[in-house]
Amino acid sequence: MTDGHGPTLRRRETQKTSPTTFQEQNRKVYIFSGDLTQEKSNPGLKEKLGNRRKILNLLPRMADDPCQKTDSSGEPKGVIDVSLGVIERFLASPDITLEGCKIDSAPGMEGGRGIYVKEDGEVKEGTCLVRIGLRHILTESIARASLPCDRIRRYHKNANEFLNAPLAITSFLLDQVLKASPHKKSQWAEMASLYPTINQFSTIPFFWTSEEKEWLKGSPMILAAKRRLDSLKDEYNKVSFLWEKGHVSFDRFLAMRLSVGSRCFSLRLSANGPSETACMAVADMPNHNRPSDAGWTYDLKSKSFTIKARRSLKPKSQVFISYGQKPNSDFLLYYGFCLESNLRDSVEVKMHFGPLCIPKPIVLSRNSQKVPTVGFTLLRMATFFMMDLSDKLRNISGKSPKKPLSHYLRFRSKKRCQEKGKTVNVNNGKKSDKGPTRWFRFGNTDGNEPKNIKLPQCLSHVLMMGEKTLKDLRCRPISLKNELYILQMVARASTYALKRYPTSLEDDRKIKCRMHSDARVNPKHLFALRLRMGEKRVLKWHIDLEAFARRCVSAKTIHNLTDEKLVKSEEIFSKSSSARKYFHCVLKPLLVIEEKRRSLGSTSSRA
Repeated sequence: MTDGHGPTLRRRETQKTSPTTFQEQNRKVYIFSGDLTQEKSNPGLKEKLGNRRKILNLLPRMADDPCQKTDSSGEPKGVIDVSLGVIERFLASPDITLEGCKIDSAPGMEGGRGIYVKEDGEVKEGTCLVRIGLRHILTESIARASLPCDRIRRYHKNANEFLNAPLAITSFLLDQVLKASPHKKSQWAEMASLYPTINQFSTIPFFWTSEEKEWLKGSPMILAAKRRLDSLKDEYNKVSFLWEKGHVSFDRFLAMRLSVGSRCFSLRLSANGPSETACMAVADMPNHNRPSDAGWTYDLKSKSFTIKARRSLKPKSQVFISYGQKPNSDFLLYYGFCLESNLRDSVEVKMHFGPLCIPKPIVLSRNSQKVPTVGFTLLRMATFFMMDLSDKLRNISGKSPKKPLSHYLRFRSKKRCQEKGKTVNVNNGKKSDKGPTRWFRFGNTDGNEPKNIKLPQCLSHVLMMGEKTLKDLRCRPISLKNELYILQMVARASTYALKRYPTSLEDDRKIKCRMHSDARVNPKHLFALRLRMGEKRVLKWHIDLEAFARRCVSAKTIHNLTDEKLVKSEEIFSKSSSARKYFHCVLKPLLVIEEKRRSLGSTSSRA
């Protein structure tokens, strides 16, 4: 999957060279490597290419290629040496087909590319737009079985800890590019020649200047970008022994690593096999949008990767796919763009736990309470143990629950069984094909609990749990006072995080209005503004949610909290579907239980 950025092909005055390389004429010609064909000297080739001419304007080179010259600003200058046969061989292969669409430049992005519907007709729903055979798919298993990855495993004893799928594919592709000759290249080296240069990733924050980073002041993105760049440098230092000194610089490695990381697909190549990370040419050209126009999958019957239209598409319209439901922080850090409005926005805040005020970063997002995310799962488990640490917390949160923590926890089951050719899940020892039942109670799965998950016994155990372990856990709401205390902690942390931004949300809205009227706005400034506005909305939403929950608790009876009254009196309830779901699925059931306890307590006191 691509962010849609790529350089354009340029022309220059060629000098007089040998007849075997160029015609002995001083004129403007396109220069290509490999067969070194000149389009103007071959009329048949021009007719053969047809409408695919614009594709050649979208083919970049590797960053450190001596044939690519740059000016003082770092922009490509002169000729970019590309292979004419690269895209032609991919599209001419019987294993790669484009039906009813073409590859063209994307508007609003210099050198950007995308897939468009042809001018001569519409595309109906269900049409297979792109089909790529298995032999053109570079899978993680192919890269891990290659010589470079084998050398990494022999060189580093702990290679399995850092050799992730994108790094394995990157090492394999760089090895294929270095082994290629001008007249002979593997299909993987040709695929790598289509990837963008380092200049095309300039919108990722760790390439920004100090003035541009000022627009991110107060945002966790500055620290996240630094951590990611340090991680990529660490990966380069661990695998740089594969190549001779000077052959692969960090910039060249970084361009390939970012290209692979932003173009990976997760495919299940067999019915019972695990998901594999894979890269392929042509399939990474569609741009992102939600809702998407087309969906991608791996067809087990035809053994090919397919992109099919989800609705009817008009002629000349661009075909969009979805890169996933990600926050703008992930889009900016891994792809180099931000969406105008993203309901999946999230922000990281630092919270402190226990009498020792142990710091722990928590990721907040809207609608993270009904279906607990990693952050809220950790908060509910931590508060369960914090109730016994001090009298103050015990008074706020009420008495400790009589039931153990395992009663409120659910874990993700990965065990599957095979029945009549269908892969189904195991639920309490029974086979069911009604859908993916993924979460189970501890002690009620016939001994199928995951071995890597150990139930925490104290607050320190909770805070030491890793993110991978927390992703396989969910914690149900424990009690009303417990939930109110969590919301209070989150609201305090959100208020503190909002004070770190130099501007308010209202100020950002005014800046955004001025930007829309300015045609020469810096896209990095626009992306930074979208990012910080999304983060502020998430923080403000949690502050409003905590105030809304306190007002609900202060109501005399649960019967007074009807939807009609809440819509009229509560702005967050009327505007946010996430707040409504949280009220009906979490807050209202807890209020009902609390009201029953009050009624039972009053009757017992009368007796």
